[in-house]
Amino acid sequence: MKLINENAIDQMFAIEPSKNITLDEYPYFYAKIMYRKGSLLKNEDYERLLKMDGPYEIAEYLKKKTYSESINTLSATVPENLLIEAAMKYNTARECNEFINYSKSYYELNVLLSALFKNYYLSNVKYYVLGKLNNISFDEIKSYIIPFGNITHESFYSYFTRPIETDFFNSLKMEKKTKKILIQLFKDKNIVELQNTIDMYYYIYLSESFYRISNKREVMRDYLNVIIDSKNVMNILKLKKENIEKEKITQIIIPNRLSIIQDLLQKLLDAKDTDECFSILSAKKWQKKDMATIKEALDTKDVEMLECVLEKIKLTRAKKISRVKNISAEVVIGYLAQKDIERKNILSIANGKKYGLSDEEMRRYLVI
Repeated sequence: MKLINENAIDQMFAIEPSKNITLDEYPYFYAKIMYRKGSLLKNEDYERLLKMDGPYEIAEYLKKKTYSESINTLSATVPENLLIEAAMKYNTARECNEFINYSKSYYELNVLLSALFKNYYLSNVKYYVLGKLNNISFDEIKSYIIPFGNITHESFYSYFTRPIETDFFNSLKMEKKTKKILIQLFKDKNIVELQNTIDMYYYIYLSESFYRISNKREVMRDYLNVIIDSKNVMNILKLKKENIEKEKITQIIIPNRLSIIQDLLQKLLDAKDTDECFSILSAKKWQKKDMATIKEALDTKDVEMLECVLEKIKLTRAKKISRVKNISAEVVIGYLAQKDIERKNILSIANGKKYGLSDEEMRRYLVI
């Protein structure tokens, strides 16, 4: 199988043989996961949130769930209009970070968890760049900083206030090749390309980590593919809609060695416009397990609707992997994936209230 944009892997990562991962059973995590799964928000919780007047009432309700510590911790320093977003990120990232730390004695599981939730770590890099290149003060961006890995509010502040910006990039737990690219883009003040590079790094790091699993794990492979394949399909559709040339679109395709839709992606790249892309997606029966779910979006050729539906499919996959044998790695990953989706749902409601959307409009974006 010819991998589209495979050179992106070589550009960002040193060519080194990677140790295969053989997943085992992890009974230590069973009680932790079972306890926390029961605290996930249910449909009735979302319906209550939809009926609330605004951010303050939503925050008060979430305090009664698992978000009390996060909201109380941040309420003194974060503006009220940013509190829910900051608290959701803080809570979910903290929980993911906890499980990464719990798994340090289990190398294989630690590799996968670190890869899956490295996006929280990389989010801080994006805000560092935005702050420095736009002369934004630390106080203005600190609400968006997520303590994760070796980045804390204190360490971020220390690097943010130093005159030598490369100190921050050199401190990052990333491949040297990628850091070198980021430093050059920062010097060129190319924010868009720098953010795209960070996103590309995350998805390649994720796919390469899952590719290392040596014992068969079909539900995990399926989950990874819906994450990366969905991202690739949506990127092509969005850029085709903006009439971006094929060569530039190809450069943002995430190379994924586990993907089984490389031929489909190539056809989408060759398509002349979004209408042809939708025709190709319909004819190819992409996402065969969920064709009934995505049919309306494909028939109406609605890019936004398709993106929303694909997010819902991710939740379906996350729930599926969490139902595998209770002491497996899948259960840990499935729960944390559901927690991340819960964060996005809460933010969708909070932002919907801010912009005066109706309940039906907000339900459209919920992944339940």
